[in-house]
Formats: sequence, structure tokens, C-alpha cells
Amino acid sequence: HEVFHVFDMIKERVRNDNAELLIFLGDIFDSPSNITTSSLTIVSKLFGELSKLIPIITIVGNHDDVDCKTSDIQIGEVKYSIRTTVLSFLENYPNIKVVNKPEVIRMTENVEIAFIPYSNNIEADVKLVNKKFSKGSKRILMGHFELKQPCHTIKLSQNISPNLVSAKDLANKYKYDAVYLGHIHDIGDFSTD
Repeated sequence: HEVFHVFDMIKERVRNDNAELLIFLGDIFDSPSNITTSSLTIVSKLFGELSKLIPIITIVGNHDDVDCKTSDIQIGEVKYSIRTTVLSFLENYPNIKVVNKPEVIRMTENVEIAFIPYSNNIEADVKLVNKKFSKGSKRILMGHFELKQPCHTIKLSQNISPNLVSAKDLANKYKYDAVYLGHIHDIGDFSTD
């Protein structure tokens, strides 16, 4: 199976590079509607083994999400806000963080990373996390979304969200030092001029 080979390659790379953190940028699965209990069991085992070697952060991608909604439920006196994803089971591992809502995590004294999972309003999510950075920190964005490009005005009828941000805005308006995205399907040069 290809997935076992990929996880073996990741383990080897983690060991060889003395990596301190492993980040998956979404789409661990291909489609939430095609997932079997066998595939969940295999992925759970693979992530469990990998998390013994290194802390893992995984961002929810569009193929990991069931309905892109957060539900508020109450059990007794406790209120929960739950986003149903096929990665929820990974949250039970102590060394794995599943990012299912926008947040900023301080990595070092001067470096913070904004994590943005797939959503229907990336522009609002970018604005939200922008307010959470500490002054003077290096700003990195990791997410699972597309960038607004001139071709999107033509493609909007093909289910591309109009609530995207451009590479130019990420660099100039929001002042990101680096951006890493997991939803880009085509190789491209994204201008920030």
C-alpha cells in the first residue's frame, strides 16, 4: 500500500533531519463519504506510531471535513462547540493537535504561526487570526485554502469561494513572513507586487 510507504518515508525523514515538529496541511483523506472503518483504523495506527517520534499538527482540509459547520451542543451544564471532521479521532493522542478552527500558536519567543483550516470564509479567518499575533513576532501562515487570483472571477461559478485573500494581501496587508498552503492544486507563481 502506498500510504504505508509514505509514512515510512516521513518517519525516515523525521529521524534523519532531527525534526522537532511535523505539520500536515490538510486532506489526510480523499473524501469523507468514502472512508471505511478499516481506513480510519489504519490511519489511526500510522499517526499513533508517528506521534511517538514527533509532535504532530494537522490542519483540517476540505476532504477531511464532513459539512464545514460548527455545532453547539450542551451536555448537562457544559456547552461544547464541535466541528465534525474525520480527523476528530486523532485529537485523543497526546502528541497530536488537530486544527479545526483558526488559531495562532507561539512556536518560539519570536515566531508565531497562524493555522487556518478549510472554511467557507477564508477572508474572515485571516482577519480573525491577524488580531491574535504578538507585536514584533515573525508571522507565518499555514492553511488549507486557495488564493484569490484574477482567474477566480471566471471560475466562481465552479464552486470556488468568493471569500478568498490574495498573495499580495497576505504579504502586504497582513505582513506574513511566510505562507504555506495545502489546498493549492496547480503549480503557480503568486505575485505579491
